[in-house]
Amino acid sequence: MLRFSPYVVILTMLTVTGIIATVWGWLILAKAKKSKQWPSIEGEIVKSRRGLGRNDPLPDIEFRYTVQGRTYAKTQEFSADLTPDEEFTDNFLKKYPVGTSVTVYYDPYDPEQATLEKGFISGNWMVFALGVGVTLFGVLSLIFHG
Repeated sequence: MLRFSPYVVILTMLTVTGIIATVWGWLILAKAKKSKQWPSIEGEIVKSRRGLGRNDPLPDIEFRYTVQGRTYAKTQEFSADLTPDEEFTDNFLKKYPVGTSVTVYYDPYDPEQATLEKGFISGNWMVFALGVGVTLFGVLSLIFHG
């Protein structure tokens, strides 16, 4: 009769979660790397404010830009694992006030994908590193659990 230890079930779930986080982190890194190759165009900041909720410390920055006659509006995305402090938000809001002309980097194959900060920014590695760490812990714990 086959019996499953709760320990093994929990470690397996932890390992699967680590694998999912690793893949998610890898996708974040791949997009950041890809954005380093994107062309740039001039755009304009149309909204610049603090996040609306108490639990949303990220700045809310929206910019508008035109590629091949079509105008796009995009909200600046931040890494999912970024937990900014007030200084980060203040610096971002000072850097991108409403009405400012800015350089927008866009995906030439999908111009709706755009950013104000191309390449790797602080925090991009965290999801990947955490995922790898959790996966390794889970796998090693399963191997050596008993």
